[in-house]
Amino acid sequence: MLFRSIGCLCLAEHSGDAWAGAMFERTFLYVRDHFRLERHGLPLYMFTADRKATFTRHSDRIENYHLPRYLMLSLLAVERMLRRSGE
Repeated sequence: MLFRSIGCLCLAEHSGDAWAGAMFERTFLYVRDHFRLERHGLPLYMFTADRKATFTRHSDRIENYHLPRYLMLSLLAVERMLRRSGE
């Protein structure tokens, strides 16, 4: 999901395609609604999931790479778009 979101943001950045912007928003909302673990009393996101994003309490590791990478790639893309006055 994160890679789809990053890809859509990059496509929106470079082509201005409205579909890509809409799909970025749709994917972002899905990730926010299904992968955040706050509702289970945990401060993180699921880093792996089945197609239904089924919650599993026990994991052998904590995601420490993809979420910060996703955040930075997204912020850099948005910053570039803002420098070009949103184009």
